[in-house]
Amino acid sequence: MKATVTLAMAMATALFTLAGCGSAEDVDTNAASAPAATVLTSDAIEVTGDTGLYTYGDGGAKTQIRFPVTTQRADPVLYHDVRRLGESDGVVVVLDSYGSRNGGERCANGRESWVRLFSIAKKRMTDAVLAESCLDRREAGEPPVTWEGNGFTVNARESRRFVIVNGKAKSTEAPR
Repeated sequence: MKATVTLAMAMATALFTLAGCGSAEDVDTNAASAPAATVLTSDAIEVTGDTGLYTYGDGGAKTQIRFPVTTQRADPVLYHDVRRLGESDGVVVVLDSYGSRNGGERCANGRESWVRLFSIAKKRMTDAVLAESCLDRREAGEPPVTWEGNGFTVNARESRRFVIVNGKAKSTEAPR
């Protein structure tokens, strides 16, 4: 904590002096109340072969979770993007999108996207929902997935709403 305050004081001194906002003597009273720098939450997924490695960082702590990736369908070399959607019921929810493997006439330059649920406490992927698939001709809207408090909606011609229950994505639609 002392190092954080000292760093904050040094930064405040430089900023006050450069901006002409006051003297160096004024810095001590302002720096003591300056908030400590924190490491923001981050999400990353690296793929090696058929294995994904999800990395969750929060406040300096880092958790890594291995999970299977269907590389017969998805090619992370073509395209790969990870976006956090939200958190609910102790689960981090991300949208994990890849370029589609070439499916001939059916699919070229498409995407394969999954909503993945990771339990940080249990250190495992608890669920995955296919959101978009060029190979299955499942088109998503824009944005493909939206977060709403305790769950998410996969946006498509027939949108599907899910809530997080016991670490799993549970559809709110009645079975047909």
